[in-house]
Amino acid sequence: MQRNAVVPTKDASGIDTYNNNNYTAPFQVVVGMAGFSLDSFPSTDPKEGIEGEGEGEHCVAASEETELQIQRILDKINSFTQQVSEILEAGKALFKDLSTDFEERLISIHREQVEKWEEEMKEIRAHDSANEAAGSLLRNAQFHLFQNVHEDS
Repeated sequence: MQRNAVVPTKDASGIDTYNNNNYTAPFQVVVGMAGFSLDSFPSTDPKEGIEGEGEGEHCVAASEETELQIQRILDKINSFTQQVSEILEAGKALFKDLSTDFEERLISIHREQVEKWEEEMKEIRAHDSANEAAGSLLRNAQFHLFQNVHEDS
């Protein structure tokens, strides 16, 4: 008699028990934004189940129905996992595009501001140079005026 790892067996008192040595749970989803991917779940064959005679045949029908229900749930999990994976990839692509746009715009704003400040510094230097030239001209004029006043006296 072949038994599926997820199907319980009945002990002498009729209580369902699991073979804990062979039981595996199909919870293998690994979700992450740092390069992780979502794993697929193993497909189980719903035809695998308990084979038997007489009263056991009723157990086979129930086991097959249970396995079909489990398979449907596993299919839903795989489908949902695929959807989440696609959404994660779309989100990562969107954030990458937004990040690139943000970076380019921030660099552009920085460049524009630096250019404005550089232009402001040029204007300050030009004013300073004009002020120095005017100051020099005024000092020369003052010198000549005082010199003329002293000569006339």
